[in-house]
Amino acid sequence: MRLFLVRHAECEHNVGYATVKPGHLTELGREQALRLAQHFRDQSVRFTRVFSSDLERATETARAICRHQLGSGPALEPFRTAKLREQCSGCGPVFGETIHVESTSSMRARVNGFIRDHILPEMASYSKGRDVNLAIVGHRVILPVLWACLTEMFGSQSFHLSRSAASRGNHYTHPSWSNTGVMEVDIRPGDPPQDMLVKNTIYPNVEPPWLRRSGRRQSRGGSDVWMGWSVTVLTVDDTAHLDRRLLGTTVPPVLFETKSTKKRRIDAVG
Repeated sequence: MRLFLVRHAECEHNVGYATVKPGHLTELGREQALRLAQHFRDQSVRFTRVFSSDLERATETARAICRHQLGSGPALEPFRTAKLREQCSGCGPVFGETIHVESTSSMRARVNGFIRDHILPEMASYSKGRDVNLAIVGHRVILPVLWACLTEMFGSQSFHLSRSAASRGNHYTHPSWSNTGVMEVDIRPGDPPQDMLVKNTIYPNVEPPWLRRSGRRQSRGGSDVWMGWSVTVLTVDDTAHLDRRLLGTTVPPVLFETKSTKKRRIDAVG
Protein backbone atom coordinates (compact mmCIF):
# COMPACT_ATOMS: atom_id res chain seq x y z
CA MET A 1 0.00 0.00 0.00
CA ARG A 2 1.36 3.39 -1.00
CA LEU A 3 0.31 6.55 0.78
CA PHE A 4 1.03 10.00 -0.67
CA LEU A 5 0.54 12.93 1.71
CA VAL A 6 0.30 16.09 -0.40
CA ARG A 7 -0.05 19.76 0.45
CA HIS A 8 -2.24 21.83 -1.86
CA ALA A 9 -0.74 24.11 -4.52
CA GLU A 10 -0.14 27.81 -3.95
CA CYS A 11 -3.33 29.69 -3.10
CA GLU A 12 -4.33 33.31 -2.60
CA HIS A 13 -3.59 33.12 1.13
CA ASN A 14 -0.01 32.06 0.46
CA VAL A 15 0.81 35.26 -1.40
CA GLY A 16 -0.73 37.68 1.08
CA TYR A 17 -4.36 37.80 -0.01
CA ALA A 18 -5.61 36.44 3.30
CA THR A 19 -9.37 36.63 3.73
CA VAL A 20 -11.94 34.86 5.84
CA LYS A 21 -13.22 32.93 2.81
CA PRO A 22 -11.48 29.78 1.55
CA GLY A 23 -8.83 30.75 -1.00
CA HIS A 24 -8.58 29.47 -4.55
CA LEU A 25 -5.34 28.54 -6.30
CA THR A 26 -3.30 31.29 -7.90
CA GLU A 27 -2.20 31.05 -11.54
CA LEU A 28 1.14 29.71 -10.29
CA GLY A 29 -0.70 27.28 -8.02
CA ARG A 30 -2.72 25.89 -10.92
CA GLU A 31 0.51 25.26 -12.81
CA GLN A 32 2.05 23.61 -9.73
CA ALA A 33 -0.97 21.30 -9.45
CA LEU A 34 -0.71 20.46 -13.15
CA ARG A 35 2.99 19.60 -12.85
CA LEU A 36 2.27 17.42 -9.82
CA ALA A 37 -0.52 15.58 -11.63
CA GLN A 38 1.68 15.04 -14.69
CA HIS A 39 4.48 13.78 -12.45
CA PHE A 40 2.23 11.13 -10.92
CA ARG A 41 1.01 10.15 -14.39
CA ASP A 42 4.54 9.93 -15.81
CA GLN A 43 5.66 7.81 -12.85
CA SER A 44 2.70 5.46 -13.52
CA VAL A 45 1.22 6.15 -10.11
CA ARG A 46 -2.38 5.01 -10.37
CA PHE A 47 -4.45 6.05 -7.38
CA THR A 48 -7.31 3.90 -6.13
CA ARG A 49 -8.63 6.73 -3.95
CA VAL A 50 -7.91 10.45 -3.66
CA PHE A 51 -8.98 12.15 -0.42
CA SER A 52 -9.06 15.89 0.03
CA SER A 53 -9.92 18.61 2.48
CA ASP A 54 -13.19 20.21 1.42
CA LEU A 55 -11.54 23.65 1.25
CA GLU A 56 -11.18 24.86 -2.32
CA ARG A 57 -7.39 25.08 -2.47
CA ALA A 58 -7.07 21.41 -1.57
CA THR A 59 -10.01 20.30 -3.69
CA GLU A 60 -8.66 22.07 -6.80
CA THR A 61 -5.30 20.36 -6.32
CA ALA A 62 -6.94 16.96 -5.85
CA ARG A 63 -9.10 17.41 -8.94
CA ALA A 64 -6.01 18.18 -11.03
CA ILE A 65 -4.45 14.91 -9.82
CA CYS A 66 -7.59 12.97 -10.71
CA ARG A 67 -7.97 14.53 -14.18
CA HIS A 68 -4.54 13.37 -15.29
CA GLN A 69 -4.70 9.79 -14.07
CA LEU A 70 -4.14 7.06 -16.65
CA GLY A 71 -6.12 3.87 -17.00
CA SER A 72 -9.53 2.63 -17.98
CA GLY A 73 -12.64 2.51 -15.88
CA PRO A 74 -14.69 5.26 -14.25
CA ALA A 75 -13.10 8.67 -13.82
CA LEU A 76 -11.53 9.25 -10.43
CA GLU A 77 -13.04 11.97 -8.24
CA PRO A 78 -11.66 13.26 -4.94
CA PHE A 79 -13.49 12.36 -1.76
CA ARG A 80 -13.85 15.67 0.09
CA THR A 81 -14.07 15.79 3.87
CA ALA A 82 -14.06 18.49 6.54
CA LYS A 83 -11.95 16.18 8.73
CA LEU A 84 -8.91 17.18 6.64
CA ARG A 85 -9.50 20.92 6.90
CA GLU A 86 -6.71 23.20 8.02
CA GLN A 87 -6.47 24.24 11.65
CA CYS A 88 -9.28 26.67 12.36
CA SER A 89 -7.92 30.11 13.26
CA GLY A 90 -11.27 31.64 14.12
CA CYS A 91 -13.25 33.93 11.85
CA GLY A 92 -10.53 36.51 11.25
CA PRO A 93 -9.54 39.72 13.01
CA VAL A 94 -12.31 41.06 15.21
CA PHE A 95 -11.03 44.11 17.07
CA GLY A 96 -11.43 43.91 20.82
CA GLU A 97 -12.17 40.17 20.79
CA THR A 98 -9.96 37.17 21.35
CA ILE A 99 -9.34 35.04 18.28
CA HIS A 100 -9.73 31.37 19.18
CA VAL A 101 -7.38 28.95 17.43
CA GLU A 102 -8.30 25.26 17.18
CA SER A 103 -6.38 23.09 19.62
CA THR A 104 -4.12 20.22 18.67
CA SER A 105 -6.42 17.81 20.52
CA SER A 106 -9.35 18.95 18.39
CA MET A 107 -7.38 18.43 15.19
CA ARG A 108 -6.24 15.01 16.36
CA ALA A 109 -9.82 14.01 17.11
CA ARG A 110 -11.06 14.74 13.61
CA VAL A 111 -7.93 13.29 11.96
CA ASN A 112 -8.28 10.07 13.95
CA GLY A 113 -11.89 9.93 12.78
CA PHE A 114 -10.67 10.17 9.18
CA ILE A 115 -8.13 7.40 9.77
CA ARG A 116 -10.77 5.18 11.37
CA ASP A 117 -13.36 5.74 8.64
CA HIS A 118 -11.11 5.69 5.56
CA ILE A 119 -7.48 4.62 6.05
CA LEU A 120 -8.04 1.54 8.21
CA PRO A 121 -10.60 0.01 5.81
CA GLU A 122 -8.12 0.54 2.94
CA MET A 123 -5.38 -1.18 4.94
CA ALA A 124 -7.73 -4.09 5.59
CA SER A 125 -8.45 -4.34 1.86
CA TYR A 126 -4.74 -4.28 1.09
CA SER A 127 -4.10 -7.10 3.54
CA LYS A 128 -6.59 -9.18 1.53
CA GLY A 129 -4.65 -8.69 -1.71
CA ARG A 130 -6.20 -5.55 -3.18
CA ASP A 131 -3.95 -2.88 -4.72
CA VAL A 132 -4.19 0.33 -2.70
CA ASN A 133 -2.60 3.66 -3.64
CA LEU A 134 -3.97 6.62 -1.72
CA ALA A 135 -3.42 10.35 -2.15
CA ILE A 136 -4.40 12.65 0.70
CA VAL A 137 -4.41 16.35 -0.15
CA GLY A 138 -4.33 18.60 2.89
CA HIS A 139 -2.73 21.64 4.48
CA ARG A 140 0.43 22.90 6.17
CA VAL A 141 -0.71 22.31 9.77
CA ILE A 142 -3.11 19.37 9.45
CA LEU A 143 -0.73 17.11 7.49
CA PRO A 144 1.84 16.84 10.33
CA VAL A 145 -1.03 16.04 12.69
CA LEU A 146 -2.20 13.31 10.32
CA TRP A 147 1.33 11.90 10.09
CA ALA A 148 1.68 11.90 13.89
CA CYS A 149 -1.62 10.06 14.35
CA LEU A 150 -0.74 7.50 11.66
CA THR A 151 2.65 6.69 13.10
CA GLU A 152 1.22 6.05 16.56
CA MET A 153 -0.67 3.05 15.15
CA PHE A 154 2.52 1.07 14.56
CA GLY A 155 5.07 -0.54 16.89
CA SER A 156 8.55 0.78 17.54
CA GLN A 157 10.27 -1.71 15.21
CA SER A 158 8.04 -0.98 12.23
CA PHE A 159 9.79 2.05 10.74
CA HIS A 160 12.28 2.17 7.88
CA LEU A 161 13.77 5.18 6.13
CA SER A 162 15.13 5.56 2.61
CA ARG A 163 18.44 7.33 2.09
CA SER A 164 16.74 10.01 -0.03
CA ALA A 165 14.32 10.77 2.81
CA ALA A 166 17.08 10.71 5.44
CA SER A 167 19.38 13.07 3.52
CA ARG A 168 16.93 15.92 3.18
CA GLY A 169 16.83 18.76 5.70
CA ASN A 170 13.11 18.16 6.31
CA HIS A 171 13.13 15.34 8.86
CA TYR A 172 10.58 12.54 8.85
CA THR A 173 9.93 12.98 12.59
CA HIS A 174 8.87 16.63 12.18
CA PRO A 175 7.92 16.91 8.51
CA SER A 176 6.70 20.08 6.84
CA TRP A 177 5.24 20.54 3.38
CA SER A 178 5.90 23.03 0.59
CA ASN A 179 3.07 23.75 -1.84
CA THR A 180 2.50 20.43 -3.70
CA GLY A 181 5.24 18.82 -1.59
CA VAL A 182 4.80 15.04 -1.35
CA MET A 183 5.56 12.56 1.42
CA GLU A 184 5.50 9.03 0.01
CA VAL A 185 5.16 6.11 2.41
CA ASP A 186 5.01 2.36 1.81
CA ILE A 187 2.86 0.47 4.34
CA ARG A 188 2.59 -3.32 4.27
CA PRO A 189 2.37 -6.45 6.43
CA GLY A 190 5.88 -7.78 7.08
CA ASP A 191 9.18 -6.23 6.02
CA PRO A 192 9.76 -4.14 2.88
CA PRO A 193 10.67 -6.25 -0.18
CA GLN A 194 14.34 -6.67 -1.02
CA ASP A 195 14.14 -4.74 -4.29
CA MET A 196 12.80 -1.71 -2.39
CA LEU A 197 15.62 -2.00 0.15
CA VAL A 198 18.27 -2.07 -2.57
CA LYS A 199 16.74 0.57 -4.84
CA ASN A 200 16.15 3.11 -2.08
CA THR A 201 19.00 2.16 0.29
CA ILE A 202 16.76 1.68 3.30
CA TYR A 203 17.84 2.26 6.90
CA PRO A 204 15.85 -0.36 8.85
CA ASN A 205 14.27 -0.02 12.29
CA VAL A 206 14.73 3.71 12.73
CA GLU A 207 13.05 5.28 15.72
CA PRO A 208 9.37 5.96 15.04
CA PRO A 209 8.26 9.59 14.82
CA TRP A 210 6.06 9.42 17.92
CA LEU A 211 8.98 8.14 19.97
CA ARG A 212 11.44 10.74 18.66
CA ARG A 213 8.96 13.56 19.22
CA SER A 214 8.18 12.59 22.80
CA GLY A 215 11.69 11.66 23.90
CA ARG A 216 10.29 8.56 25.61
CA ARG A 217 12.28 5.39 26.07
CA GLN A 218 12.00 2.68 23.47
CA SER A 219 8.74 0.85 23.96
CA ARG A 220 6.63 -1.59 22.00
CA GLY A 221 3.88 0.93 21.26
CA GLY A 222 1.40 0.69 18.43
CA SER A 223 -1.90 -1.10 18.03
CA ASP A 224 -1.95 -4.90 18.30
CA VAL A 225 -3.93 -5.03 15.06
CA TRP A 226 -1.10 -3.46 13.03
CA MET A 227 1.91 -4.99 14.82
CA GLY A 228 4.11 -6.73 12.26
CA TRP A 229 3.42 -4.15 9.54
CA SER A 230 6.28 -2.07 8.15
CA VAL A 231 6.24 1.66 7.40
CA THR A 232 8.91 2.82 4.94
CA VAL A 233 9.33 6.56 4.36
CA LEU A 234 10.45 7.01 0.75
CA THR A 235 10.26 10.81 0.32
CA VAL A 236 9.68 13.84 2.53
CA ASP A 237 8.39 17.08 0.99
CA ASP A 238 9.39 15.98 -2.49
CA THR A 239 9.07 18.85 -5.00
CA ALA A 240 11.08 17.29 -7.84
CA HIS A 241 8.16 17.99 -10.19
CA LEU A 242 8.69 21.77 -9.78
CA ASP A 243 11.44 23.87 -11.31
CA ARG A 244 12.81 26.93 -9.52
CA ARG A 245 10.22 29.23 -11.12
CA LEU A 246 7.35 27.09 -9.83
CA LEU A 247 8.52 26.65 -6.26
CA GLY A 248 6.78 29.86 -5.17
CA THR A 249 6.94 31.40 -1.73
CA THR A 250 4.64 31.08 1.25
CA VAL A 251 4.35 34.36 3.11
CA PRO A 252 5.19 34.57 6.84
CA PRO A 253 2.34 34.52 9.38
CA VAL A 254 -0.15 37.33 8.91
CA LEU A 255 -0.24 39.92 11.68
CA PHE A 256 -3.38 41.87 12.54
CA GLU A 257 -3.39 45.01 14.65
CA THR A 258 -5.95 45.45 17.42
CA LYS A 259 -7.38 48.74 18.72
CA SER A 260 -4.89 48.67 21.56
CA THR A 261 -2.08 48.34 18.96
CA LYS A 262 -1.18 44.87 20.24
CA LYS A 263 -0.50 42.46 17.42
CA ARG A 264 -2.29 39.13 17.41
CA ARG A 265 -0.71 36.33 15.46
CA ILE A 266 -2.77 34.28 13.06
CA ASP A 267 -0.95 31.53 11.21
CA ALA A 268 -0.91 31.94 7.47
CA VAL A 269 -3.49 29.61 6.00
CA GLY A 270 -1.81 26.38 4.98
